Amino acid sequence: MAYIYVFDLEARRLDAFSTCVGDDGKRLCSVVFSQTGTPDLRALDLLPEETVDEPLLPGKELSAKALQDWLEGLPTLGTDSTSLHWVVTQQGPDAALVITFRVVTYEDGGISSVVEREWDAVPHSARLEPERVRNFIEALVEVVREDPRRLDPFWISAQDTLRRSGARQRESLAKVLRAQWASDFGFAA
Repeated sequence: MAYIYVFDLEARRLDAFSTCVGDDGKRLCSVVFSQTGTPDLRALDLLPEETVDEPLLPGKELSAKALQDWLEGLPTLGTDSTSLHWVVTQQGPDAALVITFRVVTYEDGGISSVVEREWDAVPHSARLEPERVRNFIEALVEVVREDPRRLDPFWISAQDTLRRSGARQRESLAKVLRAQWASDFGFAA
């Protein structure tokens, strides 16, 4: 066991301690919960790059159509053997924007596989910051183009940077995505 989580019910606090050799039980993080159960931190498992808090970028609420238009204007993501296609953007039941995309793999001149994923990419709160969403999408394109292995539909659809991180600028969002790739797969960010 590498971590121990301790709940202090009276203090409404959750502490995480490291049990790794050499850490001597040091406290990694604490999260205090309000009377209603809302945590004061976004999550215990945030990477250092995800703890960035940058000023809000408020704007007119982002619509599914506007997001779809942005996606269609992006550079093509792909290699000779794999390509990503943005299919449709819709509003989900929780007012989040859900992007459906498809990754097509080609072998010997034909299609060898098609993976279609729904990606709950834009939570309702982020819709009020359209420039943040644009920065995130452009950072994703930048990070995926750097390394074709990142054209993994399951990895892309698992990214929830807009929900977890306080990052708002393209450079910060790209750092978060690279760190998440390194964390998930052990490759250098």
